[in-house]
Amino acid sequence: MSKRRIIFIFSAILITSFNLPASDYKIVGAFSGLTLRESPGLSAKAITTIPYSEKVNIIKVSDNKAAVDSMEDVWYKVKWRKYEGWVFGGYLLPLDQAENLKFKKIKWIKKIKTPYV
Repeated sequence: MSKRRIIFIFSAILITSFNLPASDYKIVGAFSGLTLRESPGLSAKAITTIPYSEKVNIIKVSDNKAAVDSMEDVWYKVKWRKYEGWVFGGYLLPLDQAENLKFKKIKWIKKIKTPYV
């Protein structure tokens, strides 16, 4: 067997042995942004706020579900820009909804009637 074939087979086995999700990126779906915390839980210290429609890299998923704002979901450890921390999954959306979110936000803003817009 050639070295290339052995490396390919070994790489395929190694990659399939990890149980990674199909997509390890999600989009922030909360209009007011999503608080990035030091640990999973609402009482954990806030690090920063990730703005609406930003893409986050999923690093880890908590084992237990939590209820926040009448939603039940897990907490995700994410990386965003130079920050790393935990966010509640109920406000994260699949990556393929990014374009829809931007359109809906613009449509929503246009409905606001103020003398400044």
